[in-house]
Amino acid sequence: MAKFYQAVLIPLKTDKEVLESVYPHLVGTKDMPTMEERLGDAECVNCPREDITDKKETRWMLLAEETTAVTQGGKAYIECLDCGGVTQLCPENYYNKTIIYLVVLFIFLIFVM
Repeated sequence: MAKFYQAVLIPLKTDKEVLESVYPHLVGTKDMPTMEERLGDAECVNCPREDITDKKETRWMLLAEETTAVTQGGKAYIECLDCGGVTQLCPENYYNKTIIYLVVLFIFLIFVM
C-alpha cells in the first residue's frame, strides 16, 4: 500500500526566517549568509513574464528535507509555486565561480611546483 503525505505551507515573512530555517547551524554567527548572496533578486528565471516591467513577486516553497532533491543534492532546494521550477537556494553562478577559482588555483600550483 502506498503512503501519502500532505504538506502545509506556512508563510515565512522575512528573509531572516527563511535563512534561519535553512541554516539553523549558522544562526548568530558571522557566517550566516544574506538572501541576496544566496539567491540574488529571488526571481524565478523559468517563469514567463508578460513584459520586462512585470514586477510580480515569485512565490517559493522550501522543499522538505525528506524530498529526493534535498536528500540526493545535499543542499536546500526551493520550488517556484508559479511554474514548478526547482533550484538550489544559491545564485546560479555560485558554482561556476567556485570551479573557476579551483581551476586557476590548480594551474597556479602546477607552475609553482
